[in-house]
Amino acid sequence: MGGRKTKTIRIGVIVAAIIVPLLVIGGNVSAESYINIYEDSTTYAKIGSSTPAPGKIYMVSDITIENHGYDEVETNPYRFKVSIDHVEYDHSSATYFYLEDIGKAALDSVTLRDGGKISGSLIYEVPKGTNKYGFRYDAYDWEDFDVRYL
Repeated sequence: MGGRKTKTIRIGVIVAAIIVPLLVIGGNVSAESYINIYEDSTTYAKIGSSTPAPGKIYMVSDITIENHGYDEVETNPYRFKVSIDHVEYDHSSATYFYLEDIGKAALDSVTLRDGGKISGSLIYEVPKGTNKYGFRYDAYDWEDFDVRYL
């Protein structure tokens, strides 16, 4: 199964340790096949005219996925989860209504062919004051890829 990436990012005065395991579906594999994942997150108290639920903040996760050598790699925003204090959160419906207000677009559900690349963002509503965020992609048990987090 894929790997994990731990990184610390500074979000204003909040420092978040992010663990991002990501596995994807693929086909034929060459000796040099790998998936590159780039991820960065920023928090917002408000996006456009939208405010999160009381006691929450918006966390916008910017994600880029590159397929190098696999026949295909499936991506789907509904499989990305954020874990905070042993609680998993799905991305918020705000993803599809308010990203344009900050100049971003939602991550699409696509099939990346060899050489394919996709970028997009997801919005999560997370508790205020949380400083550790874990990202997880719900992968199937049979998925085993060389995933590189950059």
